[in-house]
Amino acid sequence: MKNNRNALSEKRQDATELIRLLETIPEDRKGEVLGIVRGFALCAETEKADRDCIVCSGAKE
Repeated sequence: MKNNRNALSEKRQDATELIRLLETIPEDRKGEVLGIVRGFALCAETEKADRDCIVCSGAKE
């Protein structure tokens, strides 16, 4: 449970930092930056799903 709290706390800190950075970006560039951030988030989710799948398939063998 403690690890979950630490992970959640770290994610909140990361989100706060990201929001602060986004506030400094000119309005005409925010769409581009958010698209890049969204792309990184999708890649991270895909990589995690791939790792989970490999771990599960390895456990079944």
